[in-house]
Amino acid sequence: MRTYVGSDIKVMNRISVFEYIRKKEGQTVSRPEIARALHITEPTVLKITNCFQEIGLLREEGEAVVKTVGRKPDLLKLHPEAAFAVGAHYTGEDLRISVINLNYETYYYYERSLKCALPVLFDEVLPKELETLNVPKGKVLGIGIALPAVVNTKAGILEQRNPSLDCGGMASYTPRMEALAERTGYPIFLENDVNAAAVAKYKEGSSQDFVYLMLDAGVGSGLVLDGKLRRGAHFSAGEIGYMTADTGFVLNRDEPGYFERRLSASHFRQRFGLELLDDTKLSSGERAKVISAVASDLALIIANIANALDIDMFVLGGCVVERLGSELNQRVEEHCRHLCLHQMHIFTDTSPETIARGMGAIVIDHTLNDFLAD
Repeated sequence: MRTYVGSDIKVMNRISVFEYIRKKEGQTVSRPEIARALHITEPTVLKITNCFQEIGLLREEGEAVVKTVGRKPDLLKLHPEAAFAVGAHYTGEDLRISVINLNYETYYYYERSLKCALPVLFDEVLPKELETLNVPKGKVLGIGIALPAVVNTKAGILEQRNPSLDCGGMASYTPRMEALAERTGYPIFLENDVNAAAVAKYKEGSSQDFVYLMLDAGVGSGLVLDGKLRRGAHFSAGEIGYMTADTGFVLNRDEPGYFERRLSASHFRQRFGLELLDDTKLSSGERAKVISAVASDLALIIANIANALDIDMFVLGGCVVERLGSELNQRVEEHCRHLCLHQMHIFTDTSPETIARGMGAIVIDHTLNDFLAD
């Protein structure tokens, strides 16, 4: 059993106070209220809130309205712009950057077309992009980068990459992350793009258990179980592209999986003779054919995950979902009524910012303890 030292308890108390204020309606509290709610002594609350005021996290908002006699306690309001996190999402063809505050809200966002090898992204593009951000440098907690690949943090390598991602012969990403951190002065974090999307939706208030399904140039999913992102023993949790409905299929790690070949936009030409990665308009007949096939396959994936893990919430995202629209969602729900043990709640996400914002949220989760601990 672990023994906690004073510094541990100090940080735990600060995090508890911060989370209590952040989740409270209006994000405005008094010190006596914090002490009562969290069972922390008033002198300790005073020290914590004074520290939060010093770093700009809390601001005074006048006096509380109370019925008791005597001096009225001061009200303190959270200032979420006391610090920011930068999330970057590189698809292999586009770069999206989102700066979020401590409420996980977007402060600044932009995107641009970009096609380059990863060494160029780390060594040249990102340093220049970060210099132009309209954010006070002293308030940045860190930088997160989301990529369409399995991020193996144990080995420091990228596995099962999207074909659009050019690694430029880079065997390990660790040296370039360290160089970027030294150049910018910020800690750098790397994550799979769909995992970042799942974190973004979780921070919006989604269920403690849900799955984010991404149908884009590649296929993947992010799993949130008991409020925690599931990465897996080999960092490949959620690789739905390798699920199969064919016992004769032979899996090869170096080739697209069964459902990857059926559901990824990059394979639609082989399956349907159609291109979904450009703006080509689909005829009504083509659209109906694609929606019927995609909905059927997608429902199989959802049913197997839902019935095995007892999950009833799924979020669909990616260019395939965006191109096919709400009709795809409806058809998937129809199939799931016959395949799932329980009623499914299926939502769509068409925001281009989700992954970058989720990456920013991951940065906050990694750095918040240090920020609150002086």
